[in-house]
Amino acid sequence: MESMQHENVNGHQVKIYFQFKGDGFEYFKIVLVNLLFNVLTLGFYTPWAIVRKRKYIYQNLYLDDSPFDFTARPFNLFKGFLIYYLFFIILFVIYFNQILALQTGDIYAIQNAMYVIYLLAFLFILLIPVFQWFAFRFRLRYSEWKGVFFSFHTPLSEFYGKAIVFNLFRGIPFLHPVLYEEFTNYIFDCIAWGKKFFSSEVSSGRLYKAYTLMFLIVIGLIVIFVGISAIVVNYLRHLELEIDKITFIIVFYAIFLIFSFLTYVVYLYYQSVVLHHTLNVIRVGEAKLIFEMTPWQLFKVKLYAMFINFITLGIAGPFMKVYVYKKITGNLCLLLPREDYLETEIHREKEVSSVGDIALGDFDMDIGLPLGI
Repeated sequence: MESMQHENVNGHQVKIYFQFKGDGFEYFKIVLVNLLFNVLTLGFYTPWAIVRKRKYIYQNLYLDDSPFDFTARPFNLFKGFLIYYLFFIILFVIYFNQILALQTGDIYAIQNAMYVIYLLAFLFILLIPVFQWFAFRFRLRYSEWKGVFFSFHTPLSEFYGKAIVFNLFRGIPFLHPVLYEEFTNYIFDCIAWGKKFFSSEVSSGRLYKAYTLMFLIVIGLIVIFVGISAIVVNYLRHLELEIDKITFIIVFYAIFLIFSFLTYVVYLYYQSVVLHHTLNVIRVGEAKLIFEMTPWQLFKVKLYAMFINFITLGIAGPFMKVYVYKKITGNLCLLLPREDYLETEIHREKEVSSVGDIALGDFDMDIGLPLGI
């Protein structure tokens, strides 16, 4: 698959393939150096770490033997980073003072401290969509392929309404497929490569079968977890053994870890179904993405990566990230309506700077985004 980057199909249609040429050890060195310098600089190396890591990923991602590129410079992020850093220092100082107030024993001071802590948590939740909007814009406006840049076209006010609903309610049982459909289709409608806009046709109906299966299995695991816990407690009482609290906690923590691991495996399968469906319904203008793995094959790739990460305590994380990238991109292609469809693209027009751009500069703290862009 990797050697075949260009394939003619059905007359004028052409398939061009993705390929990731990164190396796990090289990426591991980047992550390690980033971590070391962030520790030594108390986090001030973050803009350089973000750009360095993303450049490596982009420059090793190829489509039709042409690499992508990430053209941002660390100083593009530094102004926004300083504002972000100062904001969280202020939040931390307020939070720490409230924690000290909890130690006084004064009931009124404790109540006030709890109110402030809840208010800070609520404020942070409300700000997450703002961080996400800036991150989407930053990552796309500095991403290019064949000299043509990507862009993100939606005002913060409109994005905020969509994102806050998705972030707050996607964890409610049986709401995730519907919310994911609406939010994902909205996001791709806002993305463009040059003058060609993306679109997607995610359907919640295609996801509900996998979601229902995941939900039933998790409920079953909860019942088993409670049942095993009750059996262990009764068994220890029956033996009339004097078990110290530490041993008791270790036993239940071990049971809980097994339960959490199995629950995450089930969720990983649902994630694989969602990603498989999404990658097969994305369009770039008239071109269409095709993902040639099955959901089960994708699940096995992700499960293997998760298992290796688990037994190595996360040390193998960079290696496994490259492994997953290679597997996914090696089975991903773009179906063009004609061979020269992407060659006719012209560079994007320069975006007009908004008040937020001028005030904050570029802003991206490498937070996870719902679509992984």
